[in-house]
Amino acid sequence: MPKHPIIVFVDDDQRASELFSRYAQTEGLTVQGFQSVSAAQSWLEQNTADLIISDLKMPGMTGLEFLEWVRSRDKDVPFVLITGYSTLDHAIDALRLGADDFIKKPFDPEELVQLAHRLLRQEPDPKSPPSRRPNVPCWATRRRFPVSIASSTRFTTCASTS
Repeated sequence: MPKHPIIVFVDDDQRASELFSRYAQTEGLTVQGFQSVSAAQSWLEQNTADLIISDLKMPGMTGLEFLEWVRSRDKDVPFVLITGYSTLDHAIDALRLGADDFIKKPFDPEELVQLAHRLLRQEPDPKSPPSRRPNVPCWATRRRFPVSIASSTRFTTCASTS
């Protein structure tokens, strides 16, 4: 039986992390919360995430810099930026760097969890062969290999769970 998907949530505001974590856990999601990018990076060096949600403005490293760091290691993991300092330029930069979404604070934890579920149910690439494991959720078949293998579409496709 596959484990729950793991969401990495990075925000220097501990209350935001606790709020999201509590709500996400009631919806069957596992959340690893971090108050700094460096702590999240250390964890990600040893573990894999199925989704990353990060604040934009944090001490030490911004969410955009963290997004670049993540993309240099994993092109496929869904990444969402959240911020209380939303500008059009930030949103454009985030999308250009490969973010899947850009959410303004204060966020509604229910809506953020719904977004997480949607991103974790990615549709398969129609050009790739179908999964040999049609009843396994998409997040359970992705990114369990080193980055050089995980970037191959052969290993990142999965069947639709809807």
